[in-house]
Order: sequence, then C-alpha cells, then structure tokens
Amino acid sequence: MKYISRFGLSLTIALLVLFALSVFAQTRSQSQSQSQSTSPARATDSNVQFKPGPAVKAKAASPAPSPNAEQKTKKGSIGEGKAMITTRGANNDFWVEQIDLDGNGQKTETQMLWDNADKALFMYGDRTLTCKNGDMAMANLLIAVYGNGNTAKKPVGSGWWAAGLEEGKCAVKTDTLYGCKFDQKGNNTSCGVAELDQSTHELTIVEATTTEIR
Repeated sequence: MKYISRFGLSLTIALLVLFALSVFAQTRSQSQSQSQSTSPARATDSNVQFKPGPAVKAKAASPAPSPNAEQKTKKGSIGEGKAMITTRGANNDFWVEQIDLDGNGQKTETQMLWDNADKALFMYGDRTLTCKNGDMAMANLLIAVYGNGNTAKKPVGSGWWAAGLEEGKCAVKTDTLYGCKFDQKGNNTSCGVAELDQSTHELTIVEATTTEIR
C-alpha cells in the first residue's frame, strides 16, 4: 500500500509539473506574439541603400517639365534592360531634367515619363548606389510614383523603385532586378529581388530581404 501511495504521489507531482510547463510555454508564446504585433517595424534591411527624397513625391504631384527641362517629346516606354516599363499608350509626356532623387542635395540628370492613362510618373537614370556591405554599384534605376487619380488606386506619393544590378554587385549572384516599395513618406516598406509586371506596371518582390522588428 505504501508503494502504491508513493507511486500515486509521484505521478501526481509529475502531472502538475507538466501542466505548469505547458502553461508557461503557452503564456510565453502569447507574450511574444503580442510583442511582435504591437512593435513598430524597423526600416527594411535592403541590399541596396536608396530612399526616394521629397522632390520625387513633389514631382509626381505636379508632373510637368520644369523650365529648364530638355528633350521634351512623346514616348511610350522608359528605362533599360530589366528596369524598363512600356506603357499602354505611346503619347505620354517625356522629358529630361535635373532632380534630387534621394534628398542629399545633389541633382542628377533624370529621364521622366508621365503616364497619362494610369496617372503615374516614372523616373529613370544610371546611378551609383551604395550596397549594404559598403560597396558602390552602378545601376539602372527606375522609380515609379503614383499621382492623383491613379488607376491602381494607390496612395498619392507612394510607389516603388527598381535597380538593375550586374552579377556580383551588392551581393547578387546573377544579373538581377532589385527593388523596394515605398510609402507616401518615401520609407521603404518591402524590398528584395523583384520583377516588373508590364501589364499592371507593378513591382513584385519575388525574394524578400529580412525585415527586422524592434
């Protein structure tokens, strides 16, 4: 009887320990989940360091050539290689002007195309970008900014940018299109290896980089 009593006591203690461990694990899991859902996301960890400056949003809000603009004509496409967009029509306003793309105070020569049908401004130019590892890389940089009344129904001033990178640049293994989507404030929200949809003119992230949580 004493043996049975001791066995029963041991079994009861073991069950209580298992129950306590189960409750602890569940509570910890819920706490971590709540912490992640309420913590603000850190800026996306991008292989290529670029963030559109205020002038980019301002230009999309008033998509017209500046007084010093050159090469004013009509075109249906803009960009080069993987960083190229062909619009639905060929009668879009096209011009070239100097603009500060990243807000560093330095203007660069930039091609611009206002998509009259979809109400989006595209900007393109060859640009030296800084990689995450500190290296520099020449890239074909294409920026899209949604304007007033855009058919994609995106927030005005938001958009995406895409950089055509050669093999070995910014740690890419092959010739790659790398890009980010950005919000109305110009903050990158998602980044990674990307593709351009020529029918919707949307940027699709096909291999995302890690977004860390504070």
